Amino acid sequence: MTLAEVLVAGVIVSSSCCASLQVWSQTVQTSQAARDLVQGGERLELQWLLSRRWLAAAELGCPLDPLALEVDLDEALPREAGISRRLAMDPNREGVWLTLEHNATGLLRRQLFTAAGSGWCSSSRETPS
Repeated sequence: MTLAEVLVAGVIVSSSCCASLQVWSQTVQTSQAARDLVQGGERLELQWLLSRRWLAAAELGCPLDPLALEVDLDEALPREAGISRRLAMDPNREGVWLTLEHNATGLLRRQLFTAAGSGWCSSSRETPS
């Protein structure tokens, strides 16, 4: 084998090693991103279920006050790091929107809670229009 052949073989081996390292690195990054997405989804789902349970068990009056409700929910169920939770009045004033978002992955969960549907208003009271 001549020196030129050895050099060419060395360049080929070197470039194929670099290419395989790049593929390996990309595979590790993709795997980590998928793992983060799954873990973020699980944490978001757990917070959503806990928030739903608390809201379903809460004894609230009519009309609903989303700010007071959010304060009570924050006291009863502290927010987990990396997850934002908001309660906002529905634009049609039909209920309160619970919105949870996982900040790192962008996953979002939303649900509308109505006073009548959640049993928060007794039949003897009427909701103002």
